[in-house]
This record gives sequence, structure tokens and C-alpha cells, in this order.
Amino acid sequence: MPTVSVVMPVYNAGGALRQAVASVLAQTFEDFELIVVDDGSTDGAIDDLRRFDDERIRLVRNDANIGAAASRNRALGLAGGQYIAIADSDDLMQPRRLEVQLGRFDEEPDLDLVAGASQVFGDADPVSPVSVPATTHAALTLGLRYGPSFFHGSTMVRRRAMQSVEGYRDLPLTEDYDLYSRLLLSGHRFGAVTDVVLLYRNHPGGISKTRAAEARRVHSETSERLRADVEIPALEDLIASARREPVGWRAEPRLRYLKLLGRTAREHLGGPRRVALRCGVAAACCGLTTWGSLLMHLLRRVAR
Repeated sequence: MPTVSVVMPVYNAGGALRQAVASVLAQTFEDFELIVVDDGSTDGAIDDLRRFDDERIRLVRNDANIGAAASRNRALGLAGGQYIAIADSDDLMQPRRLEVQLGRFDEEPDLDLVAGASQVFGDADPVSPVSVPATTHAALTLGLRYGPSFFHGSTMVRRRAMQSVEGYRDLPLTEDYDLYSRLLLSGHRFGAVTDVVLLYRNHPGGISKTRAAEARRVHSETSERLRADVEIPALEDLIASARREPVGWRAEPRLRYLKLLGRTAREHLGGPRRVALRCGVAAACCGLTTWGSLLMHLLRRVAR
């Protein structure tokens, strides 16, 4: 059996499919299978898979269009790998993706999900700045209470963890966020790498934009459920998490982490002094020593 099963649902992916499959086959870690589920495509793009002479590709076809969530569940039922790498038919995996994410699992064996950094690109647009998630369970849990801070296509999950929550639910949108919430509520642990593992293709007319109102409703319901049922990480765990972030962690996720700490303190702990202390400690621990000290000083004065 392969170590990793890469699962990729396909529906009318056009020319992007060839690039997506090629990016999977170019991985530096080679012990994987690629399970492609054709979800009733009508554009003929799936036939391009014949151009790839690689026995690691497994193609299955749905009798009718059943949607991405159900197609991923079908792939999960066929997967033989210990780990499941999520892939989409129009995105690009970076060559070392499987290698670096498996390395993170080796470093911390109790992790069940490992995400990674991503960049967004479009057919006519330049690649965006890197989106880097926090890397520790406490910090990721804090962020997930308000929404996902990483792309679904950047995640690798232990197969047994996916099986324990019975895979994806048939939701109109945000089935990925729903999956994360059920994994968290079941006690599974998350981590991430700061390496860029995914190039995410932006579509101006994509489903996330054409059904934005529905997406916001589902997102809000999931977020409310997490804030009600998932405990806020202890201050000591958050401090330890901040100290574990790499020295080169970019300013954007540091600031996002600070905002989440402050928001959580306001909503659940009460008192401006607690907000000041948590924000100041987090800033200092994240490596922004001078700025963090200044912020703590100013907020303490405001909190008096």
C-alpha cells in the first residue's frame, strides 16, 4: 500500500487538469497514489489522463454528477494510504509538498492534520503574497473558532482521522470548514508547515463568489458551533505556541494571531487589562520584541 493517497475530484476542469496532475506526479516523495474521481465531466478533459503513463494514477468515474464532497468520500473509500492529501483539479502542488508535510507528522506524531502555506494566482494575474498559517495546534484552534486560516488543498490528514468523522458531509459550500470543526470536536490535533505547498487558482466566477450569501450562512453556523463547543486554548499553551513559531514567521500571520487573541479575550475573558496582557505577551513571544513591548506599555496605560 502507498504511504499517501492524493484524492482529486474532477468536474469539467478543462486544460487546468493536465497541470494539476503533472504537479502531483512531480513530487519529490514518490510513494503515493493519485485517485482521480471524474464527477460526470462533459468537456473531455479527463481523457487527457491517458497522456500520463504512470501506474500511480487511479481513475474512477461517477455514473452522474454527485458533487465534490461525495466524490471525495468515494475516493476516501478507495484510498490505501495512511495519509490523505487533498488536491483540486485546477490547483498546483509544489514539488516538496508531500515530503515536508510528512516530515511534520514525523516531528509531532500526535498530529492528525497538517496544513501549509499557499499562494493565489489567476490566469492573467501575478502570484499573490504567501499566506502562511500558524503552525501549532493551540494557535490553529484559536483561529478556526472564527474561520479557516488555510486552504483546503494545502491539507494532509491521517486516513483514520477522516474515517473517524465519516469524511465529508454533503453541504452546499464550506464542507472543508465543517470537516475541520468535526475533527476538532472529536479531539484531533492540527499543525502546519510554513513552506508553500499549494498554488491556488482564483476563478472570478467561481462557486465561492456566485453563492457567496449561502457560503456566509454555512460559515457562520460552523463558526458559532466551534465557539460554543471548543474550549479556548489556555494562555500558557498560546504563549508556548507563539514561542514555537519560526523566527522568520511573516508579520501578517503574527498580526492576525494578535487580533484573534484580543478578540477572544474581549468576547470570553472580559476586561481591557486582560486584552492588553494577552496581546502584549503574544507580540513579544512572536519575536516582535520591541513592538510587542511598546504595545503592552500603551495598552496597559489605556487599561488603567
